[in-house]
Amino acid sequence: MTRIVRTRDFAAEGVSTAELRHQVAAGGVRRLRIGHYAVGELDPPVEAAVSGYCSLSCGAALERHGIWVRLATAHWRVSPSDRVRRSRVGEPTRHRIAGRAVDGVDDVLTALACAAQCMSFEDLVCCVDSARHLRAVTRPALARTLLTRNGIRALAVSDARSESGLETLARVRLRSRGIIARPQVVVPGVGRVDLVVGDRLVIELDGDRWHSTPEARERDRRRDAELVARGALMLHAGSRRIFNEWAPLEAQILALVRRGEHRWSARRRREQSDLRREYWPSSR
Repeated sequence: MTRIVRTRDFAAEGVSTAELRHQVAAGGVRRLRIGHYAVGELDPPVEAAVSGYCSLSCGAALERHGIWVRLATAHWRVSPSDRVRRSRVGEPTRHRIAGRAVDGVDDVLTALACAAQCMSFEDLVCCVDSARHLRAVTRPALARTLLTRNGIRALAVSDARSESGLETLARVRLRSRGIIARPQVVVPGVGRVDLVVGDRLVIELDGDRWHSTPEARERDRRRDAELVARGALMLHAGSRRIFNEWAPLEAQILALVRRGEHRWSARRRREQSDLRREYWPSSR
């Protein structure tokens, strides 16, 4: 991990100017700009930003904090009060926003403020959902920070229950078609499912990270069998369908909803009432 150290920090640690020059010449310390140095593992994006009198922000900064990001845009941020040189051809987009950075990387709230200026609505909601789910930020703090139209809209539809960007993308896209998909619904005796539409349409988003091993696939099949036995209508979608083949998947979901297949029959509703929701969660 790269640490950004200022000249005064070296002095406070008892490192003389001559010794600092020697460390720079030996390659142990990298001079980025006047008064700013990098030590530790080489990190070109961060060091380039600091060399440009900026900090690393947007998607690249969020990704470093563990936030789910579809496109890790390595944009730079500079405080409005700072005087910096003009940007050069080929340098990343710059945002002029007040904020906080540690070791050349913006904190989550600052990076989200920058992302609200350049990310698409969908991508921003994914980041906001992820940050809230990880408890990296609070909703009140976001309300004070996300002041662009894009940011206000994203926060309005954000849901901290979403555990992945795939869930968020599917939920937001279905919402735009008037379909409410509830995230991370707990089914008694089975566990949580990614999305539920209506009473019984279960949509599982199979990210490559958690569903790639034979054991994981077998576990998924057992869960599916139990859910189907309880009357669920199952749909699975991986990252490829969400990112590249959304239209046919959406058409499939819309067709099921139009036919009312996402709802229980009147008889099943009475049965569910008798079971007191111990068998299947309420759709409310």
